[in-house]
Amino acid sequence: APEIDLSELETLFSAATVSSGASGTEKGGLRRGTNTNKPEIVHL
Repeated sequence: APEIDLSELETLFSAATVSSGASGTEKGGLRRGTNTNKPEIVHL
C-alpha cells in the first residue's frame, strides 16, 4: 500500500471541501491544493 499521511489527506480534503463548498467541484479544489504535494491524490 502506498504511504499516505491520513492527517495530510484530512487537511487536503477539508480544504478542498471548504473552498469548493462541497458542490462537486471539490476535485478542482483538491487538484489545486495537491498539485504541489502529491498529484496522485487527485485521482481519489
